Amino acid sequence: MSNGNVRRFRRAGVGGFALSTLVLACGAVADENGEYGLEEVTVTAQKREASIQDVPVSVSATTGQALEDAGLSDMSALGELIPTLNINSSDEDRVSTVTIRGIGSSQTASGIEPSTSIMYDGEVFARSAAINGDLADIERVEVLRGPQGTLFGKNSSTGVIHFVTKRPDFEETGGYVSVQAGEYGQSLTKAAVTGPINDKFAYRINAYNKQSDGHVENAGGDNLGKLDANGVRAQLAWNPTDNTELLFRVDHSKKDSTGGAVVLLQRPDKDREITNAGLLSLIDEFGLDTQWGTNTANYDLNSKWSTLESTGFSMEATVDLNDHRLVYQAFTRDWELNESTSVDLTPVQLESVVFGGPNIFDTQQHELRIESPSYDKWDYLAGVFYYKQDSERLGANDRCKNIVHAGTSWDPETYELTSCADSQVLDFTFDTSIDLTNIGAYAHVNFRPTDNSTLFAGLRHVYEESTIDYEGGAKALPYTVHDTDDTALIYKFGGQYNLTDEAMVYASFTTGYKGRAWYNSGGVSADDLAAVLDPEESTQAEIGIKSDWLDNRLRLNASLFSLEIEGFQERVQEFDEGIGSYVNRYINSGTVKTEGVELDAEWAALENLTLKSSIVYMDARYEEMGDNVIACPVSTFAACENNKLNIEGMPMLNAPELSYNIQGKYWFELPGNNEGFVALNYRWKDEENFDFKHHPAYTHPAYGLLNLSAGIDLAESKYQLRLFGKNLTDEVHYGGLKNKGVHGGGMFANVPVNFERTFGASVRVSF
Repeated sequence: MSNGNVRRFRRAGVGGFALSTLVLACGAVADENGEYGLEEVTVTAQKREASIQDVPVSVSATTGQALEDAGLSDMSALGELIPTLNINSSDEDRVSTVTIRGIGSSQTASGIEPSTSIMYDGEVFARSAAINGDLADIERVEVLRGPQGTLFGKNSSTGVIHFVTKRPDFEETGGYVSVQAGEYGQSLTKAAVTGPINDKFAYRINAYNKQSDGHVENAGGDNLGKLDANGVRAQLAWNPTDNTELLFRVDHSKKDSTGGAVVLLQRPDKDREITNAGLLSLIDEFGLDTQWGTNTANYDLNSKWSTLESTGFSMEATVDLNDHRLVYQAFTRDWELNESTSVDLTPVQLESVVFGGPNIFDTQQHELRIESPSYDKWDYLAGVFYYKQDSERLGANDRCKNIVHAGTSWDPETYELTSCADSQVLDFTFDTSIDLTNIGAYAHVNFRPTDNSTLFAGLRHVYEESTIDYEGGAKALPYTVHDTDDTALIYKFGGQYNLTDEAMVYASFTTGYKGRAWYNSGGVSADDLAAVLDPEESTQAEIGIKSDWLDNRLRLNASLFSLEIEGFQERVQEFDEGIGSYVNRYINSGTVKTEGVELDAEWAALENLTLKSSIVYMDARYEEMGDNVIACPVSTFAACENNKLNIEGMPMLNAPELSYNIQGKYWFELPGNNEGFVALNYRWKDEENFDFKHHPAYTHPAYGLLNLSAGIDLAESKYQLRLFGKNLTDEVHYGGLKNKGVHGGGMFANVPVNFERTFGASVRVSF
């Protein structure tokens, strides 16, 4: 939302009530008679600008202004506003899990693609780890739920998260400087300037710097969560003729950090209790709290670090051809992540490096499409898409696998390793690269047989090929090359009917596709390397209603969905009887399915009161495992019987059954035509499972977070002051629970920044 729209909303004194994944801070506007109503929200869910109430797609949206008002500064915080979206981090920046409607994938090896597409101004990002970036100069964020492959193609079998940034302004010169500060030494400084050069050219430049001293206290060194990030982006718009628009962009960002903030944890009541004497002595020596609710750590940081760097160039051309429009977009990006992590979370220096070495992704993307005008009975768009990804990973392990293994010892004064059992020594490097090409052609048609009805259909043909090479690793594999290719035809069809001018119903059936995958980690065997995974094939049926009531003061939307994915690609841990421990594998884990309901509502309750809510209820489960039976040891938890793991009918990972968000926002006038607001936001998440084996220790209990924000706008929003408090009730919650099998009964827990009650403030000056 632009500042102008924000001011109009505030003078009208209107709000909204949202009861699903919409949660768009769109507000309301007054008409010429002073009557207020909800403001129209524009999205590009069908690659054209349209009202969110007119598109037959389940889409959520939020503005950059709403993110700033709530004190949200990074992409992973979007889940606070959109309940159907779950973003979970790990101890490594390269491992981020994004789920929409309860289904997503975690990429630990470069050979598997994400199931949810992360896009930035139309550019497809190669990894879900891109979600670890910072939010700067954002116009809006759109979250499209369910398969979107017919129009958006690459890796969108469960949905799309699309970040849309602000563009150059041809009308006037302006900009802003914003400074945000919080606890743990957190700071975020952002600035942007834009304006016309002449009647043909306009520019926009924005930059940011983000700092943190770390939010998890670490007795062994710097705090965890420490980071230093910065980025800059420049745009040049050129309109050489009345019917041609060109936009050039270049961006660069870099983030240095300690990686994910994880702590050592045990849950005795859930069969996860540390029993090893050596490890217990370290815990006692440092007085380390390892019980549920801890956010303290003690380990050496020499082997835990992360550097993420990204550089991109893009060009967009739009040409009006009489009544048609031709759009061409080209992107290129170099994305590199270097990191190492700790395997034990203790001060004992078990490792020199773990997973060390670069993860490099070089991508090129081209798309050309033609858009027809809206004729009386029909309209269409069609296009071609090309995507090339060259990835390389140079990995290294130089460590002792297990602190609790007999034969492993360390110096009690320096904590340097003095001996490591032969069976626990890992010392290898590996080099693997993947060249992937994805080519598609698509079309979408809308046909209006009557004034109140629309039938729509879309089609996309996909060709994808990839080649992998690998050398080294724990199995000392010789240089090996494999290749594969595949084609797919995905489609969408449905219809919508306008019940009135303010209400419409729709129904659709959609298919989706995610390409074949490789398992190419450091411990891969020759057989697993050669066993290319089958593609994911998704189908979704959905019905919904979108409606405005009470003279456009109440907005109610709802959708029912059923999404099924065959051949779901997943990383699992299988028990190897030969070595007596778990090994990682990638498999097609049969069929997974999620069914549920999403409800949206916005309500202009009073002239100066906004009420919003968002609810999603879903049942996301492993439907069929087929022949994919996973070996496991005899255990006390029910999922493992007779040394075989059967999880058919069990919940998906990162898929809480019930999630909702409720927000109230009250505006008030201040002397001198100034304004202020106070807002409360409450988000609830049901219990959530983080472990493929469904061990009860890795099920997170349900919790709710209460957040507060308040603000003052002076001189028609030229000066903005924001105060915010996170997790006001000090609710214990973790961003993920993980078993690495090296703690004699312990586990890892990822600690989010808002683990405890925190406060912060921001100041923004516009010009």
